[in-house]
Parts: sequence; structure tokens; C-alpha cells
Amino acid sequence: MSELARIPSAHEREILETHLLTDITSSLQELISAAEPQVRATKAELQNGPLPQT
Repeated sequence: MSELARIPSAHEREILETHLLTDITSSLQELISAAEPQVRATKAELQNGPLPQT
């Protein structure tokens, strides 16, 4: 197989980029959703005042 035959076409690159962006977006949404309860809990702790000194 020649070197040029291994280079993806513009259309193939666009398909790959779209697929990767979709995967990245999905992963980020999962991470953000998983972090939201922790953020809410941290905000609630901060609203209750300073943490006790140990």
C-alpha cells in the first residue's frame, strides 16, 4: 500500500473528527453530571460557615 493510500480523505477526516467530538462531548457530559452532587454538597458546606479548626 502506498503512502498516499493511507492518508484519509477530507471526508474521512471529517467523519473521524465528528465521531471523536461526539465521544468527547458525551464523556464530558458524564463527568459534569457526576460532579454536580459533589459541587452542591461543597456549596452547602460553605454556606454553613467556616469549617471547625482541628
